[in-house]
Amino acid sequence: MPRTKYDPDTTPLLVKGWAREGLFNKQIAKNLRIARQTLNIWIKKYPELSEALKCGQAPVDFEVENLLLDRCRGREWIEERVTTEDVILKGKVVRLEKRITISRIIPSDVTAIIFWLKMRKPDQWQRGPVVEGGGEVIDPGIWEEEVKALRKRDGFSK
Repeated sequence: MPRTKYDPDTTPLLVKGWAREGLFNKQIAKNLRIARQTLNIWIKKYPELSEALKCGQAPVDFEVENLLLDRCRGREWIEERVTTEDVILKGKVVRLEKRITISRIIPSDVTAIIFWLKMRKPDQWQRGPVVEGGGEVIDPGIWEEEVKALRKRDGFSK
């Protein structure tokens, strides 16, 4: 497979298009028939390539963020469908149209909400220390030792 050379006129355009389609750097490098490391070197060496990659990825990232936000909030919409049916009336075929209105609901997704909060507010939503009922912070090392002692006391091997 022939190795691709960097062309300032076409390479950024191709990269921008592939990034807009949602391809990752590894896939873009494969399409250019170069190693991923070579693409990384080109991105550092050619600012127009770096900019093309960012501009191509931005709309896709924005679209995915909006989908995640929809999953967090839930969504409700009305869908209309038109069905047709051929009926024989007084010896003639008559096409009847029937409009159906359907209410669709996608409930909010707890996993999406947790993911969003952990990414947007990591200080408040990342897992922290284990807290006992009285609000006292327990050192996980101490907890493990207590469990081992209780298991030994009760005759469990582990």
